[in-house]
Amino acid sequence: MTEMFRPQSTAELRARRKELVDQLLPRTVRDLLDLRATERITLEDERILDEILGLDYVIGDIPSPGSAGSVPR
Repeated sequence: MTEMFRPQSTAELRARRKELVDQLLPRTVRDLLDLRATERITLEDERILDEILGLDYVIGDIPSPGSAGSVPR
């Protein structure tokens, strides 16, 4: 049976987040948040944004209240 999840180090999670952020270039996480706010985000961009924000949470890079995550990137 294949494991659905495997433990990963913070360094591995940060590397995955950087890979996702690099896929966005020249756009930023802030750009995707703005698109989401106006309901103009594509499904693929929303998937990437959700993964980046999830990684921010798991890694512990949680933004302060009222901020938009660790953006801009």
